[in-house]
Amino acid sequence: MSRPAGTPQPRAQQPVAQSGGRVKLYGYVTREHYDKARTAAYSCGMSLGAYLTHLIEADKVDEAGRPAWAGCDDPATQELPLAM
Repeated sequence: MSRPAGTPQPRAQQPVAQSGGRVKLYGYVTREHYDKARTAAYSCGMSLGAYLTHLIEADKVDEAGRPAWAGCDDPATQELPLAM
C-alpha cells in the first residue's frame, strides 16, 4: 500500500553531505509550483536550491519545530475521542 501524497516518508539512512556540507533535497510538486519557484529564484539571480534555502530559513516554527502556518496541533495536547 502506498502512502498518500504529502505524508512524511520513512528515511532509511541519513543523506551524505557533499562539498560545503550540502545534501540533496527530494520532493514532488506540481508543474505550476515548480515554474513559480524557478521563476522567483531566477528573477533574483539565484539557483533553485538557494531560493529553497532562503524559504526554509525564513519559515517561522514553534519550539517543537512545527511551522506556524501549518496549524499543527501538539499531539500530546489533543483530546482523545470518548466512546459512548
